[in-house]
Amino acid sequence: MARRIVWAVTARAEFEGLLDYVHGRNPQGVGTILRKVGAAVSLLAERPHGRPGRVAGTYEKTISGLPYVVAYELDDTAPDDPALVVLRIIHTARNLPSGEWPE
Repeated sequence: MARRIVWAVTARAEFEGLLDYVHGRNPQGVGTILRKVGAAVSLLAERPHGRPGRVAGTYEKTISGLPYVVAYELDDTAPDDPALVVLRIIHTARNLPSGEWPE
């Protein structure tokens, strides 16, 4: 059973900012990013398989073919309705400090 997907406000804002940035430079690239990020998040909801994240209790998964990482957590507080919570979409070129999210 796939988990329900929940986007944190910060993750949604980062993703929308990323799409706006790419659209200004390569409008055709937006569709590719939408498809690849959507597919990666959907796969994680079915089968979470990322590495432990830099922030305790989180996980991270690189997105194949893109320079981005999905940071997420698993919410099992409601056993009959588990969720994958997308916390951040992070560009791999950003400074990624240990134990905290990049600014």
